[in-house]
Amino acid sequence: MRRFASLFGRRGVLAAAGVAGGVLAMVVVQELLGSIASTALASVNQVLPPLYFDTLWSGSIVFVVLVQLPMAVGVFFCLWLIAPIAAELRLAHVITRAILASGVGAALTTVVTAVREATGMFSGVGSLFSNSFPALPVDGILQAVLQGLQHGIFALLHIAPLVILAGILLWLWLHKHPSRHAVSGMLDEV
Repeated sequence: MRRFASLFGRRGVLAAAGVAGGVLAMVVVQELLGSIASTALASVNQVLPPLYFDTLWSGSIVFVVLVQLPMAVGVFFCLWLIAPIAAELRLAHVITRAILASGVGAALTTVVTAVREATGMFSGVGSLFSNSFPALPVDGILQAVLQGLQHGIFALLHIAPLVILAGILLWLWLHKHPSRHAVSGMLDEV
C-alpha cells in the first residue's frame, strides 16, 4: 500500500500534463483543420451527399476520442509515472523516453479501439431475452483486435514525432528552469 501511495505522490505531474496536453491540442487542431479543409473542398466541388457534414464532424470527434485522447493519456501516465523527463538526462535518454511514452499511448489506443470494436458486435443482436447470450464469431473478435492494432500503429507513427519534439522542448525548458525536487519514475528505480 505504501508503494501505491508513493506512486501517485510523485513529482513531475505538471510537466507530463503539459507535454500530453500540448500533444493532444496539436493533434486536435490538425484534425479540426483537416475537417474544415475537407468541408471546404466538398462544398467547392459541390459533391455533397446527404448528411455529409454530420458524418464528417462526428467521424472527427470519434477519431479524437478513440485514438488521440487515449494516446495523450498514455503519454501523460508514462511521462509522469514510468519515465519522466528530467534536466540531468542526456538527449538520447530524452528521445528514448519520449518513444516509450508514444509506445504506451499507442498500446492504450490499441486496447481502447479493440474494446470498442468488440463491444460494437453486441449492437443489434436481438431482443433482450431472445438472444441473451449471442455467439460471437471468432473472426469478429479477430477483426476487432486487428482494427485496434491498426489504430495503435497509426497513432504511434503519426503522433510519436510530435511526442519526441515535445519531450525535447520540455528537456530544454527544464535546463533553463531547474526543478528544486528530484523527479524519478519507475524506470529510474530499476
